Amino acid sequence: MATGTMAGPPSADVEAQREQQARADLDLALRRLGEHGAVGILAVDARFLAAVERHHGHAAARRAATTLTHLTRKALESHLTPSDMVLEGDSRLDELLVLFFRPRTSLRFFVDVLPTLPGALSKSLVAQRSRLGQSGQVDIPEVPVGHAVVLHGASSQLRRELESGIERARDDAALFSRLARRQRRHDLTRMILGRDLEIVYQPIVSLRDRTVLGHEALLRVPADGVWRNPADVFRTAEREELISELDVACRMAALRGVRHRLPEGERLFLNTLPSAIFDSRFQGDQLGHLLATFGLRPEQLVVELSERTCLHNLRAVREARERLRALGIAVALDDVGSSPASISTLMELEPEYAKIDIALVRAADSDVARQRLVRAVQDTVATLGAASIAEGIETEEELRALVALGVPFGQGFHLGRPGPLSARPR
Repeated sequence: MATGTMAGPPSADVEAQREQQARADLDLALRRLGEHGAVGILAVDARFLAAVERHHGHAAARRAATTLTHLTRKALESHLTPSDMVLEGDSRLDELLVLFFRPRTSLRFFVDVLPTLPGALSKSLVAQRSRLGQSGQVDIPEVPVGHAVVLHGASSQLRRELESGIERARDDAALFSRLARRQRRHDLTRMILGRDLEIVYQPIVSLRDRTVLGHEALLRVPADGVWRNPADVFRTAEREELISELDVACRMAALRGVRHRLPEGERLFLNTLPSAIFDSRFQGDQLGHLLATFGLRPEQLVVELSERTCLHNLRAVREARERLRALGIAVALDDVGSSPASISTLMELEPEYAKIDIALVRAADSDVARQRLVRAVQDTVATLGAASIAEGIETEEELRALVALGVPFGQGFHLGRPGPLSARPR
């Protein structure tokens, strides 16, 4: 039960210190097991630390490991006694172990309390996963926690008992992970089938006179659900190989939400995966019939594609984009300015609209570098005959700066929050 590095190859000195500390921890744990007669074990599966190290380096993984220990102690502080131990487990497995030493007569703790701690601890850690995954940059869908109880027998070997108990707690954590994944897939399937799918619409307006250009359809997740935000839902769908099904479900729900409600002259901005524009339901007569069903004309639809997802299939996306243009449907390129490649994608795709990435819009009123980048994007977009839309405008100062930079359209909380599309006469 080493207390050394949980992720990454340690130096020879660190390895020696870890082995020395591991022996000391094991000796202390065995002595306390012998004294108390029983131990409850929690095994926290911390394999996300390997992903932190891959993305951010060894030092970041160590900080995440330290944070995990701190958060675990805090979550369990009402149950921990001075004799209990919180240890980094086998460094090859990236785990944290919590050992609760109690007398064998502690029936209430072992039978009633201990079995509730894995779920409570996991929920607490997941709620604070942005602190574990470098501000949310590393996806941590779950932190599995398992438990086991070791009852010391007079004729049994302490070390063998403890190691066997730790292995059972690891197995229980693995079961926890499988059950959590099954539940996420079940919840996602419910969402795809439409029972829990909620679409809201955020206005896109002229920055000069506030007239409404259109509305972007956005997925909203339940406040008490398993996902923090729509990005979580789509990451889960990708892991479960249900991303295309979720995309179709969101698209259809967005269309149903504007049925005969979209005012004349306003547009529906519809986020889709690039693969959606190859869907037979999204082509030719079928698409025309689908739009007519919801009271829309092709020129009222804007298909919004992310620069990140177009990059690796640009030729095929451009071919499909030409088919959409022939039907009178416009295309918007999202995330423009998020990477150097986005300008190249913009020039290749030649969309009708280019959405300036929120990272450039934020503090555009005070950051000269951002102002220059926004100006460069706006000039490129205008040269292509397209219109730019600034995303994420949250202050009057940002709005004024963007107007001065020549950006014609925008969206954000300062201009209008997402919500239902109210029925209005067309």
